[in-house]
Amino acid sequence: MNRADLSDVVLDLTGRAVRDAPLVLHDAVPDVLARVFSFDAAWWGWCFLDAAAPAIIRSRTRGLGAGYVDRALGQLASDPVLRRLRQAPLSTMAMSTAAVPPNTPTAQLVRDFDIAEVLTGQAQLEAGAFRCFVSLYRRAGGAAFSGEDATDLRLLMQHLKQVLALSLRLDLAARLPEGAAWALVDRAGTRFLSAAGAERAHGTVREEAYSGELRLRVTEVAPAALGAREAEAARLYAEGLSARQVAGRLGRAHGTVRNQIAAAYRKTGCRDRVSLGRALRAGRGL
Repeated sequence: MNRADLSDVVLDLTGRAVRDAPLVLHDAVPDVLARVFSFDAAWWGWCFLDAAAPAIIRSRTRGLGAGYVDRALGQLASDPVLRRLRQAPLSTMAMSTAAVPPNTPTAQLVRDFDIAEVLTGQAQLEAGAFRCFVSLYRRAGGAAFSGEDATDLRLLMQHLKQVLALSLRLDLAARLPEGAAWALVDRAGTRFLSAAGAERAHGTVREEAYSGELRLRVTEVAPAALGAREAEAARLYAEGLSARQVAGRLGRAHGTVRNQIAAAYRKTGCRDRVSLGRALRAGRGL
């Protein structure tokens, strides 16, 4: 894959992350990869790998018959090569199934589903044991995947994990109040992805289904009250005055006003002047 091809695919992925819902992006992964690799079948998804038995959060297959996922999961738990691969935060591998020891469950699996060549990769999605993964397959008679293919997939997996996380964050930012302390967790409560500082938030917790095995957990934190002087400085700042102009208007030191505005941002959970003005008009933090 040349640099231009990689740039095109990365731009496509990033555009989809901004434009499409996370599950739409997830389901389109093989369409994007087909611009780089030729393959006959695919299995891809999100999974939890830091366990004796890997758990799938969401996955899709293409060109594979019923029952493949359940049988493949059994091999993920027992195959020593795959166990070693999944211990790394990012790994890829190209292999021929002719190298699989005969008379084993894995050998029977690839025979039953006519898999001759495999290109597989997994990447840790931010911190934790959650990963995104892709496995591409070729039937008997197809060319072998090469070491160069494994290198190309490694580059793409680095970008794929970033755009998947970006897509999820953008989706949650659109549906939740600004500054919300949210986390995506599995049914056991293990964290998949979260807003900054969510693990330290204290308040009323509500949880709802998000997608498949993923659940959305939101901690509703009562905002800290703004002091009268903080609110006064913040209102003027939100109206468009600079911190120095606010200081002149109120007869306070410039540094004092800067600290009061920073406190208003922190207590309301806002990130910009416009949202700060909306929060103050709505009475948030007062």
